Amino acid sequence: MMKINLLETKTEKRPMHTKNPEPLSEKPRGLRMKRFIRTAAIAGGVALSLLTPAKVHAQDGWANFRFGYSTNQSTTATLEGGTSITDKLKFYGFAELDGTKEKPLDLAQGAFLKLRVTQGIGNNFHVIVEDLLTNGDNRVRAGIAFTPMLGKGNYTLVSAMPLGVGGKKGPQLFLFMSQEISKRIQAQLLADYASKPNTVYLEPELNIAITKHLAVLLQGRYFGAPENIGKAGSWNAILGIKWSIK
Repeated sequence: MMKINLLETKTEKRPMHTKNPEPLSEKPRGLRMKRFIRTAAIAGGVALSLLTPAKVHAQDGWANFRFGYSTNQSTTATLEGGTSITDKLKFYGFAELDGTKEKPLDLAQGAFLKLRVTQGIGNNFHVIVEDLLTNGDNRVRAGIAFTPMLGKGNYTLVSAMPLGVGGKKGPQLFLFMSQEISKRIQAQLLADYASKPNTVYLEPELNIAITKHLAVLLQGRYFGAPENIGKAGSWNAILGIKWSIK
């Protein structure tokens, strides 16, 4: 199973559950161009992580592709990857396209794009700058992350993002944790809190490796007010596959 690379794992997910995401084809021409540029940049970063000579990125370039089907009767496809520019400077790119219940195979119904650069500053602390685009809401934000050492097979990242330009979200807090249970099983938990509006995104995940590169993906997603986490029907479950390249 491919091991998680520090600070190059996605640290915010997108609500695939958006009730009425606007189709990309209906967006203004300028916004469609922005999305095209960002998607191209992400794809370029993923390609760079695979093609850059090992001596440049210390053999830690990686990428994966995921495809899944959810309980809200829609599909989701994601592409992510990252590489080291220097020992402390990292690049990460993530793109997700989602269908809807009405058009489950039309992946242009919803989009989440992310570009991130991180810089280590010592003692497991890092500065993070991200550019996020989800369903037309564009936001650039910055903050500090901490990666504590919690034991064998564990990777944990805690971050605070108090600075931001554009978009609708205020300061955010984030937690990502991954635990290797065995050589073939890996459990993950992602939690993201946004103050404006008062919302939580939760994503527990289980990866079960079939081969060196292929794994079965089991995932749950919740997006909404903190007080509604336990309500029936508030969660979305996803079954899919994950193809990883290291």
